[in-house]
Amino acid sequence: MKIYKRLAQVLVAGTIVSASFSSVYAAQQPTNLSKEILSYPRVSDRLFATNRTTEDSISVSSARIETINDKARFVVYVSSPVEITGVTIDGTTATCRNLSSSRTSGEYYIDAKSGSSYNIRVYYRYGNNQAGIADKKAYVSYNSSKKPTVDLSQTFSGSTCYLVIKISDSNPIVKVKVNNDTISFSSSGGTEKYKVTKSGTYKVEVTDIAGNTTTEKYEVDVDNERPTLKLDKKYQNGKWYLVIKATPNGNAEIEKVTVDGSKVSCRKAGDTIEYLISSTGTYKVVVKDNYDHETSDSLYIDVNGTTNVNQPSLSLSQNNVGNMAYLVISASPSKNVSNNSLAKVTVNGNVVALSGAGGTLQYAVSATGNYTVVATDVYGNQTTQNLYVTLPGSRVVPNYTPAASTGSSNVTFTLNKKTWSKNGAAQTMDAAPIAKYGRIYIPIRYVAYALNINPSKVTWDKNTRAAVIYDGSNVIRVPLGSKVMTVNGVSQTMEAAAISQGGRIYIPISQVAKAFTGVQMNWNNSAKQITIRR
Repeated sequence: MKIYKRLAQVLVAGTIVSASFSSVYAAQQPTNLSKEILSYPRVSDRLFATNRTTEDSISVSSARIETINDKARFVVYVSSPVEITGVTIDGTTATCRNLSSSRTSGEYYIDAKSGSSYNIRVYYRYGNNQAGIADKKAYVSYNSSKKPTVDLSQTFSGSTCYLVIKISDSNPIVKVKVNNDTISFSSSGGTEKYKVTKSGTYKVEVTDIAGNTTTEKYEVDVDNERPTLKLDKKYQNGKWYLVIKATPNGNAEIEKVTVDGSKVSCRKAGDTIEYLISSTGTYKVVVKDNYDHETSDSLYIDVNGTTNVNQPSLSLSQNNVGNMAYLVISASPSKNVSNNSLAKVTVNGNVVALSGAGGTLQYAVSATGNYTVVATDVYGNQTTQNLYVTLPGSRVVPNYTPAASTGSSNVTFTLNKKTWSKNGAAQTMDAAPIAKYGRIYIPIRYVAYALNINPSKVTWDKNTRAAVIYDGSNVIRVPLGSKVMTVNGVSQTMEAAAISQGGRIYIPISQVAKAFTGVQMNWNNSAKQITIRR
């Protein structure tokens, strides 16, 4: 009835204003208006919406779920040939952002809700300030149970370390936290870098629109890809030297070495530099590689001091000639002591022939093993060094009795947890397995436990900075920071280098099957567990 009254008012007003309305027109008008009413069932909303061309030209696109102000929002882009006066979504007035200067386009959003469809109503103005309404619909679907997939790694850009976060999900991402720090992330997932300033465990928590949450942890080592630097001091012929040992990491090359800002010469592959010191003080050394990774250290040197300068000099190396191996010994007495000479040089307690003035000799080695050399001068000053010598082509470790076998073993380790089990018995370790560079690392001593090797048969060679494992008749050497290990003297290239962390040597567990016989491994990704059977 309201509609007919309104129409009657219009007719009456028209008759009063203009006498040109004929009685024929007045008689026909109700019939035409009845047709109009049938065309628009909701006449009260559509009374002025007679411009169908404008209504059909309004578009709603780019429907998506997006995080705005830490909340999940349903967002659409609306464009119109005429001015937009407002938008409602499922009956809620939508907030507008990025509105065009002509007010004919913009993004509108409301809080996201469960479900897959949204009803959108666009209010617009055209012509002589006439109003119109366009109804549209948009769809956004998501999986209510599937959790996000999160992969973590680390990388360097120059000297800055980053935690690399890669997220994939069939649902929109609404929140990403790193150690309770909420960070910006695309709702569609992808990869972002999070700047890291110190080593430690970083927890990443990812939540999607359905409320599914995935949490992963990663052990970041901010020094891992940097060059190694070792400083020492040396007194020789009345002069002090700062001894610099610079070594690049991986495939990098040494680009620059400086001492207190002054550049010194060094090979790209690394070098030992003897830098002459003329005055007492603290000397800062900086090593930088071609990727801008940087390592620095300092050492105090007193040019008036003579501590430990009276010890004999001693160096060891191995020389193979055909099927024979020789321990090469170079020794000499300190020149800081007047009338000094060597009293004796011994190899594993046996005196070898070397003159009091010192020199170099080759000591024939008949067995693979560790050799201890001691040089003593006439005043009782001593220098001791060790070298592990392997006979050419040898696969047998003489005088070595392997630990008694305890049968087969079935060992399970869990990433980032110190609890582990062997043949079903729960145990505790002092260092947990970690993930680095997409690989699982396990402390080398617990690798021995898993392989039925007595931990006492895992030793550390400080001269070559390598872990040595005696596995029956096999000798496995795993150098720190190198991708090349040796099995009975034969080199094998690993997928990743052994690393040191928290005073423990870790090796990539994927190398175990290659170096040891009778080993099977299985990785359970959902439980983050690796099982080793031997």
